Amino acid sequence: MTPPRSRRARRRDAAGPRKGDLREAQILDAADGLLATKPFSDLTMDDIARQAGLSRSALYFYFDSKEAVLAGLHQRIYEAMASTVDPITGGLEPSEDAMRAAVGQVCANWRAHPHALRTFHETAMVSTEFGQLWRTRLDHHVEVLTAIVEAERTAGRAAPAPPPARALVSAWFWMLETQLYELFRRRHSRRDEDDLVDTLTLLWFRTIGGPAPSR
Repeated sequence: MTPPRSRRARRRDAAGPRKGDLREAQILDAADGLLATKPFSDLTMDDIARQAGLSRSALYFYFDSKEAVLAGLHQRIYEAMASTVDPITGGLEPSEDAMRAAVGQVCANWRAHPHALRTFHETAMVSTEFGQLWRTRLDHHVEVLTAIVEAERTAGRAAPAPPPARALVSAWFWMLETQLYELFRRRHSRRDEDDLVDTLTLLWFRTIGGPAPSR
């Protein structure tokens, strides 16, 4: 389940990438790369233009501020991450393997964009406008997972309320977000990532009161 796409995005998909879309992607790639070397608070539009190989005026044609660039980067990465719930929405019930695959995909996205995702998290804590955007998009995952828990309760595979399904899901989801943020803000191994995926999978089933995973 994915959120509805904009009319512009649907037109773009139908027509294929245009020059403007490619230029925007070039800018977002530049910003993503720069966040690996410089905190967002120190980043300037000149930095982004230089990294993208554009003039400052060309950059401003597409984005009027570095905050707008960050919002565009967040939208692009979010659209890629929205599919992480697919393993647990495609079957009749969210199995252990499906949930582990879903959490593993989220972790893989953090591995692919650690600096950008950390920046989103940190900026959301200090920027009201970006924070609202960030929370609104992430809340989509909470909505999907809440529907799954409600279905599991109806089928007798999860503990009944109280508390409400959304309260359980919200607590687990924001724990996932925080734990991934903490993991990817320090040096770590793939074993650390695998251990976290296993832990979050186990905690999901314990949180909803479902059967414990086999490993």
